[in-house]
Amino acid sequence: MKNLISVHDLKSQMLGNYYGSKYKVYRQYQVDKLLKIWSTIHYLSELHTRCRIVPCNEEFRTKKAIPHYNSAIERAKKEYPNILEIQSHKPEII
Repeated sequence: MKNLISVHDLKSQMLGNYYGSKYKVYRQYQVDKLLKIWSTIHYLSELHTRCRIVPCNEEFRTKKAIPHYNSAIERAKKEYPNILEIQSHKPEII
């Protein structure tokens, strides 16, 4: 089984004392990585909401919303294979 880690745990692991600082801080690339992960999680939850809401047009849901959500999940799981919040999303069945 994969070694999954939550975003909160990843965030706390990234803190460190750099360049002699007395406070634990993040480096800029770590902040960018965390923001990108949070953005991806937010986007997946937005797409999931679009799939769950039954719109006036069922064709939109079956032909656009669900396939787009499923492909977004696949891309996110490839990009972040060890993030628990992303791996917990399940594909929708048409």
